[in-house]
Amino acid sequence: MAKSKKHHYLPQFYLRGFATSNESLWLYRKIEDTVQIPTTVHDAGAQNHLHTLDWSAWGSMPDDQTSVEDWFCSMERNQAETLRQVLAPKAVFGDHRPNLEQLVSVMYHRVPSFLDSVEASNRQMLAEVFEHLYRNGHFPPAPEEIRPALEGGDFSGFTTKIARFKILQTMAMHIIDSQIPSILSTMKMGISTPDSADSVFITGDTPVVLYHSTWQDSMPFGVGCGTSGVEVSFPLSERAILIFRHDGELPPEKMPPEQVRHFNQRMVASSRRFIYSSKSCPLLQSDIQRLHQCKTGDTLTTIKSEGGSTLVSRYMPVTPRMLETACRNH
Repeated sequence: MAKSKKHHYLPQFYLRGFATSNESLWLYRKIEDTVQIPTTVHDAGAQNHLHTLDWSAWGSMPDDQTSVEDWFCSMERNQAETLRQVLAPKAVFGDHRPNLEQLVSVMYHRVPSFLDSVEASNRQMLAEVFEHLYRNGHFPPAPEEIRPALEGGDFSGFTTKIARFKILQTMAMHIIDSQIPSILSTMKMGISTPDSADSVFITGDTPVVLYHSTWQDSMPFGVGCGTSGVEVSFPLSERAILIFRHDGELPPEKMPPEQVRHFNQRMVASSRRFIYSSKSCPLLQSDIQRLHQCKTGDTLTTIKSEGGSTLVSRYMPVTPRMLETACRNH
């Protein structure tokens, strides 16, 4: 059997909940001049060689395109069955709570935005280590061509390449050892559905959304699932969204269209590049045009000191101010 280079970060069983009966859906790029692009469950939420272990670039073994994919497939069988039972008529979703919490954790970690943050932090860490070691005489003198720059403190020409297998190893460790399920187990949980047949939830390439009503980007700390005031949402299908809160009231079980749109706007703000929906929707297209510059997720800051450097990672959530400012400035 031929090995597929197309690797899904949004499982196909999950995408079917946002697609038509013939497994077609619309893709929207998170850019100002976004347009509706027809696609399919097979082609959506995927990236070539996303999970390929790049052994050949670092040694004599051939690349491995299947091991990580096979690992995800072994998890997806149980996840697909959980989702099927939760979305069934008259389902008692509390019976499936541990599996839902685990699903949210996996979907938080397996997407490109998380993999990119792992790569970026490793690159920055190696750059800082190199600078520290060089300044303290742990390397031989640099070539004449670059010595003046390094001695003048310009290390901008130093670049690193992180092995894909190391990034995927880190992802796997986070999935296996994640504290997200245990944190979610302490929160209030609810599932809401649109109260109108014409109103649907969307998903994106960063489907687990962290929202905080009072956080500001000037604050020195980020947020996580365990931060007080954080609300975690994850659309299960176009007709259901899973929500966790530490405090306050959960949204109503039957959600009016304006509230569905608000949660869709959160998804647009959180997404990195792509948004998916079963419906061709001019209103969604307008929201993407207004919110396309919103950025959430991990940011890295380096704090220099005489003895070295400290690398600070913050997770920036979606906030009401972010959504209001984007809409006001458009």
